[in-house]
Parts: sequence; C-alpha cells; structure tokens
Amino acid sequence: MSKEPRKSAWGAPFGPVIYQSTISDELHKLMLDEALDLQKKKENDYRQNLAGNIEEEYAYSDAVRDRCTEEILYLCSDYSEKIGAQGALIQPWTKSIPENELVLPQLWVNFQKAGEWNPPHCHSGLFSFVTYLQVPPEIGQEKDQEHQKNSFPSAGLLQFDYGEHIPFTNVTHQMLPKEKMIVFFPARLRHYVYPFKSEVTRISVSGNVFSNKTNWQNY
Repeated sequence: MSKEPRKSAWGAPFGPVIYQSTISDELHKLMLDEALDLQKKKENDYRQNLAGNIEEEYAYSDAVRDRCTEEILYLCSDYSEKIGAQGALIQPWTKSIPENELVLPQLWVNFQKAGEWNPPHCHSGLFSFVTYLQVPPEIGQEKDQEHQKNSFPSAGLLQFDYGEHIPFTNVTHQMLPKEKMIVFFPARLRHYVYPFKSEVTRISVSGNVFSNKTNWQNY
C-alpha cells in the first residue's frame, strides 16, 4: 500500500457565507456620536421590535440612517460578490447584487451591559449585519477568568448556528467582537450573543438589508 502524496480536493461547498470587514473612521464617528445622543435623550426606543434582552436599544433617525447607507451598502454588495463566487446566489442575481438594488430601511444601536444577551433569533430581509462602535477590553479578558475555565468559554461572543449536529461537522461559528469590525450574514441565519460579567457597556449597531426588487423583499 502506498503513502505517496497525491492530488486531492477538500472544502465546505455548502452552507452560509459570513463576511467580516471594518468600517471607516468617518462612519464609526458618525454612528457613535448619534448613538450617544440617542442614549442621552432616551429617544426612539426600539426594543419592541427586537429579540434582545437588552435595556437600551434605539433606532437611528431616517436622516442619520441615510448618511450611513452608502458605505454599508457598498460593503454589502461586496459581500454578495463573495457569495456569488461560491455559486450561492440565485436569479435574478448570479454574480453579485449591485448597490443600487439594495436598501437599508432599518438601523438601530444596542447598548449591551453586564448580564444582558440576545437569545437565538433571525432577521428579515436578504442580509443582516452588526458593527461594533465600542468594545471594552474587559470583555475579551473574561476568557482567562475562573467562570470561563470550562469546555465552552463564550462570554460576550457572537455565535451563528447552521445545520445538523452530526460527526465531523462544524455547525457553529463564534466571533469575538472588535471595535470597527462589521459582520454581514444571511438575514435568516440563526444567531445569538452571549452575556458577559464585566461592568462595562459594549455598543453595537445592526441593520437589515433588503432588495428594491419588490418580489424579493421576503426572500
């Protein structure tokens, strides 16, 4: 029997595509300044529309959302191109979804504090995203604390679930948020956010991206 090297092929040819990038300093400042203003004024409480067990969640005004749209949809179109490269887009799109066919009708900010969390849920639209405006280092440092010395340390992590729990298959993907990181994912992909114990506040912004092709709004 031979153990000589030979050609082989491997990969993960199916399943959702997750996209990670960063937002610009300009967009970060705009969203953070407006978020802190919303928190100060306690305006546009958005909790009734969301699944989070979070005390402070606010919707951005239409004017602020419009100022954020160009960069977010640019990144979302790039994300769709990566999906197209995998062959996962379907008609009427095969390679990517142009920016001018994407809309961002919803944009909100979350002020997550100690003990708060987002339970397993999914969103509406084609794609969803989350970006992080403020990430205190204490959250990432919890992995070295006594309460995280177990087989599944998860304080403050963002987690995605997909597929059946069968041997040799990874059905979860965890990410530790970082400041200015933005993550896009299919809107119907189940995800959740674990709580942390540190007495700090993490600020994130989320939104759902739709198509302006009306027959695809509920895709």
